Amino acid sequence: MRLFKERGVRRAADRGDVDAMAALGEELYLNGDPEPAETWLRRAADAGHAGAMGCLSGLLSDTGRSEESESWARRGGEAGDSPAMRIMVDLCLQAGRDDEADQWIRRIARDDGTDPMDELAIDLLESGQDGKIENRFRQAAQDGDPEAMAILGHLLLNWSEIKKQDHDNEPEHWLRQAANAGTPRAMGDLGNLLIKSGKDEEGQLWLQRFTKTN
Repeated sequence: MRLFKERGVRRAADRGDVDAMAALGEELYLNGDPEPAETWLRRAADAGHAGAMGCLSGLLSDTGRSEESESWARRGGEAGDSPAMRIMVDLCLQAGRDDEADQWIRRIARDDGTDPMDELAIDLLESGQDGKIENRFRQAAQDGDPEAMAILGHLLLNWSEIKKQDHDNEPEHWLRQAANAGTPRAMGDLGNLLIKSGKDEEGQLWLQRFTKTN
C-alpha cells in the first residue's frame, strides 16, 4: 500500500502537482535520500510551497549550507510555515539575535493551533534555550504585555509537564492575566487548564469565550 501511495505521489509530482512535489521531497528526506529530496523540495519551494521551504531549510542545514538554510527558513516563516518559524527561532538564538527570536516566537503563538507552540517548547528545552526565553518573556509579562503573558503561561505549562516539575500556580496566573486582557490563545489554554484541574464550569466559560474570538 505504501509503495502504491509513493508511486501515486511521484506521478502527481511528475505532472507538476506542487503539493505532491513537497510531499515526495519530505518523504525522501526523512528516508535518508537527500539528493532527490532536495530536487523535489526546491521545485516545490520555488513554486511558493511554504512547507517545502521549511523542509528544504532543514535539509540544507543538515548538509552544512547554513546561509541558504536561513534564507529558505525566513521565506517559509514569512509565508506562514510554523516549522520554518521554529527554525528561525533556533537560528536567531544561536546567532545572538534574541529580539528577532522573540518576534518569531510571537508569530508562532498567533497560530490558531496549539501544536506549533508545544513543539517550540520542546525545541527550546532540547537546545537549552528555555531559561533565556523564560526570562525574556517573564520580563515582558511583568511589564504588562498580554501576548508575552500568554506565551510565558503556555511555555511554563508545557515545561512543567515535560520535566515533571511544579510551577505552583504560575502558568494559571499568567494565562488568567492574558485571558482577562482579551488574548484568545490564553483563553483557550486557561479553559483547558481549569478543566484539567477539575474546575469544569469556569473552564467551559473560558473555552466559550475563546470560541467566540474565532
